Amino acid sequence: MRKCLTWGVVFLSVLFISDRLLGYVLGEVSNKSSFRFSRLYGGDAGADILILGNSRGVNSFYQPDLENELGKKVFNMSYNGLRIDIARVLFEDYLALNQKPSMVVIEASMLTRAYPELAKELKPYVTSGNGIGSMLRELYPDVYRYSMISHVFRYNSEIFLRSLYYLGRDDQEWINEGVIDPAHERQLDGYRGISFEIDSVLLEELFAMEQRCLEDTIELRVIIAPYLPAYARKIGNMETWKEAIDTRLRYGMVMDCSQCVEESENFADWVHLNRSGSRVLLDSLLKANYFDL
Repeated sequence: MRKCLTWGVVFLSVLFISDRLLGYVLGEVSNKSSFRFSRLYGGDAGADILILGNSRGVNSFYQPDLENELGKKVFNMSYNGLRIDIARVLFEDYLALNQKPSMVVIEASMLTRAYPELAKELKPYVTSGNGIGSMLRELYPDVYRYSMISHVFRYNSEIFLRSLYYLGRDDQEWINEGVIDPAHERQLDGYRGISFEIDSVLLEELFAMEQRCLEDTIELRVIIAPYLPAYARKIGNMETWKEAIDTRLRYGMVMDCSQCVEESENFADWVHLNRSGSRVLLDSLLKANYFDL
């Protein structure tokens, strides 16, 4: 009995030490990545202008062009599926670890749907003291608990695989390069349209971000990036949706660029610009002095 107990203790000790050692190695690998969230939590994401959005934010704002035109440091923290409440927590962690930006630009489609699952994928960066850890503890307590028990478990994540991909390469050049397939575009002929959900909870998150920016004297700007025009015309409640955002903002108004890029060749699909489209959008914003403080 005593021998079995001894071996049990030895086994658990080896398991614990192995978990911590492998977790440390995986963490060091992730920290060396140029992936946007690795840079955020490594304190290497400081910029004058911070971009926040979902995949439309990723593909509407091409960081190298922005930096070249503005002569300022730009960091695009957008990510596929990112919604405003998770973005707000990431923003708080960003402010705690990085240089304060002068301006934050939010692409408004983060306010259109609930998608909490991304929080689970951010577990490689979870600690008991940061914002994403608190959010994970609230939304997915079991995942948070396992992440605290096993450090290796944290790296069972699509986002960790992304960080591996961006070892030695810059993810700020991530953007769609393809052009929408004509057959896919023609499918809009039979498309009945869409209405965006007006989610009061997510609107409150936007308000909270605005208040945080006011406290730190950061300029907050909200924009609706372009949709393929034929798709944009089938958004049934665009004006009502914009009005709901404007009403919740205390200062400023959302800038509607939903139809400011016209040619199909500037889109990768119905809702995403490609690189050439991001350039057309940028030229429009520069003409409007959008980034001037």
